[in-house]
Amino acid sequence: MLARVAARVSKGVRPVRVNFAAYSTKAEDKDDVENADSWMGFDGDLDAATEDGTATWLQAVRNIIDLQEEDKLHEQRKRQEAHAALQITRVVEIDEFGRAYGTGRRKTSNARVWIKPAAEEGKGIIRINKKDMTDYFTRDTHRHELLLPFLEVKRLGDFDVMANVRGGGLTGQAGAVRHGISRALEKFNPDFRPPLKKAGFMTRDPRMVERKKPGQKKARKQFQWVKR
Repeated sequence: MLARVAARVSKGVRPVRVNFAAYSTKAEDKDDVENADSWMGFDGDLDAATEDGTATWLQAVRNIIDLQEEDKLHEQRKRQEAHAALQITRVVEIDEFGRAYGTGRRKTSNARVWIKPAAEEGKGIIRINKKDMTDYFTRDTHRHELLLPFLEVKRLGDFDVMANVRGGGLTGQAGAVRHGISRALEKFNPDFRPPLKKAGFMTRDPRMVERKKPGQKKARKQFQWVKR
């Protein structure tokens, strides 16, 4: 570097100022000199040990880890308390006739459902629009869909069901009645909610028929394309 500067001066070129202090390896900062022997912020003797024979630096690291774990547990406890404060206390809702009511919806079908304990255990009756379930729903898939909430809570045949359903087709009506039965079971016994919620019976199915598009035959299907 000095040779280059001397050559530039001899040629009449303006010399370049070089900060040689930046290349110095000597620690001029007082704090750096004092902390030169520190390791990861530990200023004690690295060779020292506690009464049980554990190195002091290792014990310091363990203390830091313990503090971090305590902070994590504290944050987790605060989240749990906040979640518990938002919990809704659900109560039994039964009318003077001993019935629980639930409204169900699916596609364009709406169902109003009442349930009550069966007169004879294991011989519950399900009536849809004043008709027996087997007469109203002729398909086994529709009948099975109505029984799914009772199977989930293991109470098949223990309730009488009366439902009034309007709108849509048989598939939509079966889904609406199932939704109404699930909500009515929750009103009858709030302990039924967790298994029904886990099975997805408490949530209204948002799927609807997609509308027809202009210039197309149906929602997705298009007219046959003719080149000429």
